[in-house]
Amino acid sequence: MKDGTKYIIRAAGLKDYQSVVDLHMEWKKTPSHERKSLVETLTDRCSRNDYHCLVAVDKLKEEVLYGTIGVRLGMNVPEELGWSPVEQKWHSGSKSDAYVDFLVVASWARRNGVGTNLFACAKQLAIRGG
Repeated sequence: MKDGTKYIIRAAGLKDYQSVVDLHMEWKKTPSHERKSLVETLTDRCSRNDYHCLVAVDKLKEEVLYGTIGVRLGMNVPEELGWSPVEQKWHSGSKSDAYVDFLVVASWARRNGVGTNLFACAKQLAIRGG
């Protein structure tokens, strides 16, 4: 998808889910006993057509994870309900929106554009998805 200096951004596969969850757990300081349920949740979400998980991985060693983003596309937010999971100031007013579930960059990889590039790729997915 996108080519950084030392990493590439691509769709996460089954082999990436454990690393994605580990990075997310480190960031949120989640107890290790919750790992299994988080992997199951991510696997379930990624099996749907409206959810995408992208990873930034090292060009040479793809097991080295720089960062990750989870995004749900086509999220219907009916205005007549009077509530939204998205703050009103960020709501586009269209029939469906994209929702960033998480964006996590490894502490050692920060300040190098990884998060910006992950977000740009998610934005492109949303634009292509309508």
